[in-house]
Amino acid sequence: MEMISQLNLGTAAELAITAAIILAMVQAIKQTKLDNKWLPWLAMSLGVVAGLISVAVTGGQNWASGAVMGFLVGAAASGLFDGVKSASLAVSDRQNKVADLQAKVTDLTAELEKLKTADKDRAAAVTENQEAK
Repeated sequence: MEMISQLNLGTAAELAITAAIILAMVQAIKQTKLDNKWLPWLAMSLGVVAGLISVAVTGGQNWASGAVMGFLVGAAASGLFDGVKSASLAVSDRQNKVADLQAKVTDLTAELEKLKTADKDRAAAVTENQEAK
């Protein structure tokens, strides 16, 4: 978003309005049956419209810059949510795998203890058998 300010594509108010419109609309559309593969494209299209709306609301005159700003904000918004979602799912998946591995280690440790006990019992039986002869 700093890049948009540096390129002088819009004011801070236009940027805030555009981002809010895009985020709200994309979140609302995610609740529909629309395939998620279209969300980035939809976010960029909505961004153009939101950019134009933000220019109209703030009384600006730079319509082309507003459209470009909206497009860039839409692209950033779709990538931001997808990236955060992917990262959180990866962390959750990793935590589940770690928990599964810890459970397996516990099970294997218990099995090892059983085998050690059985081995000691066999060794004692062999010793008794040899002493009995």
